[in-house]
Amino acid sequence: MTPNVKVTLKYFSAGVVFALTSSIISPASRGSSAEIESSIAIADRVLVTINNIPYSQNQVESYIDVKESLRDDAMKSQTVDGSNWTQALEVFVRDTAIHQEASKSSGFRPTKEAVQKLRLRSEKTAASVAQFKTSFDRLDLAGQRIEIEILKIATVESFRRGKQSLNSKDKAINWETELTDRTTVRYFDDAKTWKQTNPIP
Repeated sequence: MTPNVKVTLKYFSAGVVFALTSSIISPASRGSSAEIESSIAIADRVLVTINNIPYSQNQVESYIDVKESLRDDAMKSQTVDGSNWTQALEVFVRDTAIHQEASKSSGFRPTKEAVQKLRLRSEKTAASVAQFKTSFDRLDLAGQRIEIEILKIATVESFRRGKQSLNSKDKAINWETELTDRTTVRYFDDAKTWKQTNPIP
């Protein structure tokens, strides 16, 4: 009799990373094809390219969830899911275009101390709000990974404040519109449909 052996395969297909966990068992005891298909989980998937740089769903969720965890009213904030996915993706694309522009100069980068302070604030939210804890655990958001997102968030906000302080309100709106107009964004199939991901440890 063939013993049950757990096998985990990791592979890429059409911009998607799959994690397939199945059992090698005797033919007589194999389950249906539906049961086999249910064991396939999406670890991550490439959703969009912004100025030819690809970004994945886990990157979108990580950025938005950390950003939301820093709000003063984080207790009332919501992590990314199917109900707010379209808005989350739009914010990520907009902020990433700004971050790419801001990264051309080092003057918008926050200090190490500021990043660490914000990381503690984000971690406090994750520890006290159940939905953030669940999301941070699933996305493996901790320590340096949180700081990476905070560095991006803080750089974007610093760049935006700088533009707004130099211009009138109308001109401040125009600079962002102009940046959007010259940003090349390409979405992959089903990018605007949220799917549950289970990142590979």
